[in-house]
Amino acid sequence: MKLVIIDDNDKNSFTQIFKRLNVFTELLNIRFEEERLYFQGMDQSHVSLFELVLKKEWFDEYNVSKPIILGINISILSKIFGMRSKEHNIVLEMDDEEGDKLYIGLESEKVLSKNFKIPIIDLDESLMEIPDVEYSVDFVGYSKKIEEIVKEMSVFGDSIFMSFTENSMKLSSEGDDGSMVVDIKLEDLEEYSIEENGTFKIEYPLKYLLWIMDYSVISDSVSIHVSDKIPMKVVYSLGEENYIKFWLAPKFNDY
Repeated sequence: MKLVIIDDNDKNSFTQIFKRLNVFTELLNIRFEEERLYFQGMDQSHVSLFELVLKKEWFDEYNVSKPIILGINISILSKIFGMRSKEHNIVLEMDDEEGDKLYIGLESEKVLSKNFKIPIIDLDESLMEIPDVEYSVDFVGYSKKIEEIVKEMSVFGDSIFMSFTENSMKLSSEGDDGSMVVDIKLEDLEEYSIEENGTFKIEYPLKYLLWIMDYSVISDSVSIHVSDKIPMKVVYSLGEENYIKFWLAPKFNDY
């Protein structure tokens, strides 16, 4: 098994994905399939779910002769990618005969190359079947702008409230230190659609949404899908059919 990433944007995206993943989980099974790299997991509180798909064509080299599932310490992998400079290409490799170590190369002809090997961990895993849901509200916005609003709202409370009508979208947060309300103009969004005569308000835990919005570094746009009483879906596209997705459970309260 050998994977190589040379493209600058792809190297940055791959690095940022794993550097941020350790807030969700410490240990994770990564599936190196013949046609794609795939993983799925949940945070330790089971409030959020995440899923990554990178097709073999996304990589500059992708050589996987048979499916392999590798249990990885994400905390260690995050620290390794934190040592990568922009000049480093990324190489992931495993000896099919040896099978108990993952080799990670940060390779460059311009700066000092760095090579690592980390142990493979035997992890139990059961993948979830994620249903294809029709959401009440779908919108696409500028990821860094939405992240900025979410960060600011975390100053005031532990929850973010989202209110939707056909003509408006409002975000708010409140706590002992005050409150914050942002009316988002629909023309400032790239896309916005809501079911006919739709109107509702829903609450999400800010801590987990902050973790999710921290992925704004990998994509200028983020696609968000919301319905009453079911998990929010957040999608960062990495081109074609490549993506990282998140699902975040709402808080259930009466307003």
